[in-house]
Amino acid sequence: MEKILYVGMDVHKNTIAMACAAQDEAVTMLGIIPNTFAALNSMLRKLVSRGERLKLVYEAGPGGYTLCRYLRDNGFHCIVAAPSLIPRKSGDKIKTDRRDAIMLTRLHRAGELTSVCVPDADDEAMRDLFRVRVDSKKMCKAVKQQLLGFLLRHGISYSAGKTHWTKTHYAWLDALSIPHPVQQLVLQEYLDAIRQLEKRTTRIEEMLLANALNWKRLPEVKKLQCLRGISFITAVGLMAELGDLRRFPSARQMMAYVGLVPSESSSSNDPHQRLREQSGGHYPQVFEALVD
Repeated sequence: MEKILYVGMDVHKNTIAMACAAQDEAVTMLGIIPNTFAALNSMLRKLVSRGERLKLVYEAGPGGYTLCRYLRDNGFHCIVAAPSLIPRKSGDKIKTDRRDAIMLTRLHRAGELTSVCVPDADDEAMRDLFRVRVDSKKMCKAVKQQLLGFLLRHGISYSAGKTHWTKTHYAWLDALSIPHPVQQLVLQEYLDAIRQLEKRTTRIEEMLLANALNWKRLPEVKKLQCLRGISFITAVGLMAELGDLRRFPSARQMMAYVGLVPSESSSSNDPHQRLREQSGGHYPQVFEALVD
């Protein structure tokens, strides 16, 4: 029978707290090492020398997936645990790196951890590029709201039309004259910031288009664009966030992942229960076409 050594790692920016446990042994604290590949390799060589197969785990966090991909590339079994699904005692108020490493080891051995999907480097790169666009859009929206609030505080409102941020609205803003020269400078600063962010968003969208042409998810992106209301940018964003759709056994599970399946909390028979149970299967044909 193959011997397995479970290793829990509490990963931080500068350190990694490590604990281990065999199948029928108590959890042992290995120590806290620097968060470097050299230090990790040294510790793993010591564990491998015991002749047991290593199963490593760490909690998803700001450190991302670089560590997991590195371990997998070097032949180790490693998962990244979903933080929101880690069982925790309600009365346990003490939290340290050592305790977290021991807890991860114990739960991993018991099979109580739920792993997240680790994207490969290409998918994560496209996801990062798409999220930069989202951040740029959010910043632009925030500056626009600040500009409208600034004008409202001084009793200035747009009456030439109903829609803001059109060519007519921009022309009105450019021609706007505020009596105090300092406040005129404020207006111009807001307008310059908005135009710079809009140019940045356009530039990022061009980079998305250029890089998507060589992306392995391009066939799925093209299929999604066949649906009404899904543009190229939306399709790229969906595939960047979802990754490999084959990891979802059914359309219901994919819809639950993106939050399109309503939850239920009931303890009695409900006449509409059947409808709720079937709410996750609206688009099985679309899902099958994407994963085909």
